[in-house]
Amino acid sequence: MDRTTPPTPPAPAAIVEDIDSACLRALAAGDTSAFASLVQRWQTRLINFFYRSTRNRADAEDLAQETFLELYRAAPRYTARGTFQRLYLYPGPPSLD
Repeated sequence: MDRTTPPTPPAPAAIVEDIDSACLRALAAGDTSAFASLVQRWQTRLINFFYRSTRNRADAEDLAQETFLELYRAAPRYTARGTFQRLYLYPGPPSLD
């Protein structure tokens, strides 16, 4: 009877970091230009997202600004747990209060 070596389990898949997560990690490390990059990349989409809900441009801009401020404040606590977009930008709008 031929004894064979059991197959080696596959190596865990490498975690691929998206550009936005890399920027957030850089922001957490103190690189403020990374925040500017995030705002530039997401500002228009975020305003449009809030505009579809509010139908008011000024409110949509305010909500986007509040979202970016929260993102900036939360950066030091950042841990990669999923896609940047789903976890940090569209979890739900902040309150208008």
